[in-house]
Amino acid sequence: MSSPASIKTQHALYERSLEIILNNQHPSGAFVASPTFSQYTYSWFRDGSFISWALDRTRRKELAPSARRFHLWVADQVRRYRPTAERAIVKMQTGQTLDPLEDVLHCRYTVDGDTVPGKWHSFQIDGFGTWLWSLHEHVTLTMTNAAEERAQFVSQVLDVVDLIVRYLHYLWRSPNADCWEEHLDKMATSTLGALYGGLSIVPKLLAHLPPACEDTKVLDLSVLAATTAEQIKDYVLTNGVCHADGESFFTKFCGGADPGHLRQAVDANLLWLAYPYELVPVDHPVMRGTVNRIVREIMRGRPLGSCGLARYAHDEYYGGGEWILLTASLAMVLARSTCPDKRAAAVKFRHWIEAQALEDGALPEQVLQNANLPDRISYWEEKWGPAATPLLWSHAKYIALVEELRALSGEDAASAPAKSL
Repeated sequence: MSSPASIKTQHALYERSLEIILNNQHPSGAFVASPTFSQYTYSWFRDGSFISWALDRTRRKELAPSARRFHLWVADQVRRYRPTAERAIVKMQTGQTLDPLEDVLHCRYTVDGDTVPGKWHSFQIDGFGTWLWSLHEHVTLTMTNAAEERAQFVSQVLDVVDLIVRYLHYLWRSPNADCWEEHLDKMATSTLGALYGGLSIVPKLLAHLPPACEDTKVLDLSVLAATTAEQIKDYVLTNGVCHADGESFFTKFCGGADPGHLRQAVDANLLWLAYPYELVPVDHPVMRGTVNRIVREIMRGRPLGSCGLARYAHDEYYGGGEWILLTASLAMVLARSTCPDKRAAAVKFRHWIEAQALEDGALPEQVLQNANLPDRISYWEEKWGPAATPLLWSHAKYIALVEELRALSGEDAASAPAKSL
């Protein structure tokens, strides 16, 4: 049971998180990843999809338009760069090699929808799967009693869903940068999880269309999405699972170039395979093994709830600090476990996150006190300044965690205080 002091902290940070997110949404609908960090003043489909999902999880009607503006912004960008996506599909169909800058949809854009010039790992496809998943969440969470509204909205973005499903069907086997903007020559297991999460939900999304739209093309699209999702799941379970030390666990990579010393490494982003992408349940034996491995290797065996979670064991970005959003991800997976001790640890993680908020309520990308490689912190600070603060994705995952714990405790989100205490 939370103490009165922690409840006050929770509601204050919850409201401040919403304020920071809304203050950093451009009129176009795009969410800026971080307004004060030079490298993050752009909008990623991945980040924005999690941010809009957090707004939807509050079930506050006044926030739904903000989430919807983001989804429509994504749809506009995909339409704008449709020729690029279609060219990629044709090249894959004919066995040609893709140019990772010119032949693919980019992962980040300016708030006005322009691609960003310069050297960057722009070929990342996890954001498109995450968007499909978040789009379905938006429809089901904000239009619960309005079948006509759901049908109209899905019809409005159907052309974009169709293009992305076809795009991912042909490109999912292509090595591309993971969600940390790294390892362009490999296939991250978390990326494939994101694609599964998005593609597997497309049939349910299309089911909101009116009967008149149930033509052959829509049915074919539904089958293509579901079939591709199952192919991805089979690939991950066959190639992305290691067996060592008496347990099975997902690994950071499962395709592309030889991962070398990262062959059996785990990454905190593997948690997303269980939630929200639901490639496997949270209590699946392989996921249990993955969580155990993450605690041992990344958290260095420290007690659950006593610290935050870094990205992976040898991360050197800003020294490899503890990430707010990943800590929240671990807490949400634990909260869904059938083990009472793990569910109690989820609440402790929430308290840890609240303790990291700055005086103005801003949550950073990562906390550096227990960094993997402290000697590397100064390198990144001299290059780009202090670690990104606030990070909208951090605030979004905190909001989602609060809502997850409320839902599991039986508390109605709509009954939560709308103002800070």
